[in-house]
Amino acid sequence: MSKAYINSLTPEQKNNAKVLVQESYKQGITNKHALSAILSMASKETEFQPISEKLNYTASRITEVFKIPTHIAVTLANNPEKLANYVYGGKNKNAPNEGYKFRGRGFANQLTFKSNYADIGKRIGVDLVANPDLLLQPKIAAMAAAQFYLREFAMAKKAGILKQYGINNINDFKDNITALNAFFQANRGWGKTHPDTTGGYKKASQRIDYLSELITISKNNKSASLGFFL
Repeated sequence: MSKAYINSLTPEQKNNAKVLVQESYKQGITNKHALSAILSMASKETEFQPISEKLNYTASRITEVFKIPTHIAVTLANNPEKLANYVYGGKNKNAPNEGYKFRGRGFANQLTFKSNYADIGKRIGVDLVANPDLLLQPKIAAMAAAQFYLREFAMAKKAGILKQYGINNINDFKDNITALNAFFQANRGWGKTHPDTTGGYKKASQRIDYLSELITISKNNKSASLGFFL
């Protein structure tokens, strides 16, 4: 990770990263290592651009990602709406034809399913069910990401999962990599196996220390900021 990565970002991406830090802090994530993990996750997932899940996959890619048999995958290939409705439709409060409407959107965590849109929307005071594309707005996407992680860490605490990271809550981290490991798992689902050191995890781990250096937390006015070397 180097200054070159920061210099490669557009002014919009840099501003979005600042918004992500500031809104996460306002929502209650005040630990620098946790904020650094959120930044690194957003950088590897979306490069600090709130996006919606494209799902324009070939049949082979559909089989690889979603474990759908080839004979079905070919009927879903290069048809994002049909694929989303097949994969997400009829699950977690989605109607059969709402998989595409409530596909992944946002920064790092890519909020999916109507149940999540409703819950996170309620937490941030925004009707995301009626207006799912609001998650493409940086401030709302940042608020949603923070609330998603706050919710997931609260659930993990109740389940006793946080003990394996040596913490009691989301603001207890003492180092960046432990924080990254935990946030990576929260993003994937706590029940999945621990992340390996390849792919997206490797990219995030290469960036987290440098991104952490840019975060400044002011205890006096209770705020967080993000400076870039321009």
